[in-house]
Amino acid sequence: GKSTHIAKSEDGADALLAASRFVVGAEKILDDLHAAEGPWCTLKFGLLQAGTVRNAIAAHAHLEGSLRVFSESAFKMGRDHLYALGEQIAKDLGVKVHVDAPEGYPPVVNDEKLFEDAKKRLPNLEMLPKPLLIAEDFAYYQRTLPGLFILLGTGTGIPLHSDRFNFDEKVLEKGVEIYKHFIDLKD
Repeated sequence: GKSTHIAKSEDGADALLAASRFVVGAEKILDDLHAAEGPWCTLKFGLLQAGTVRNAIAAHAHLEGSLRVFSESAFKMGRDHLYALGEQIAKDLGVKVHVDAPEGYPPVVNDEKLFEDAKKRLPNLEMLPKPLLIAEDFAYYQRTLPGLFILLGTGTGIPLHSDRFNFDEKVLEKGVEIYKHFIDLKD
C-alpha cells in the first residue's frame, strides 16, 4: 500500500483494508470448498499485522493463515482461488498483493485394512466422530507405506498450542502398550 494521513486517504493505498478484504473474501472461498468437498476443510487466519499508528493509512499488512483439506484437488482449488482473490484486491485497491501458498502437509488418511486389524487387536479403539483438521508429519510416511495414525491424548485438558501446555510423559507408556498388541499378536 501507500501510507498517508487518514484525512487524506484518497492519496494513499490502504494495506489494512486490502488484508481485511482478503480475510472476508477467503470466507467465500471456504464456502466454495465446503460445496465441493463437504464440511471437512478449513481456511482461517490467525495473524494480521498492519499499520504503525491510528491516524495513518497502513502501507504494509501481513496476514498468515492455514488451508486444510482432505484432497489434493481441494487444496489446488483453494490455492488457485486465493491467488485470484489477491489479484482482484490489488486491482481494486491499487496495492501490491503477494500470496504465498506453499504445499503444506498432505492429509492424514488411515489405511482401512490396518484400521480393521487394529479394531480386532484393540477392542477399546474408538473412531473419531469427525475428521481432525490437524497438520501432521505422519502424512508423509503414509505416502510411502500404509499407515494408521492413533491419537493417545495427553489428558491434561490444556490445548496443545497453549503457553500452559505441559506434556504428560505417562501417555508414552500407553503408546508402548498399544504397539505391544501389534507385535505380540500374530495374524
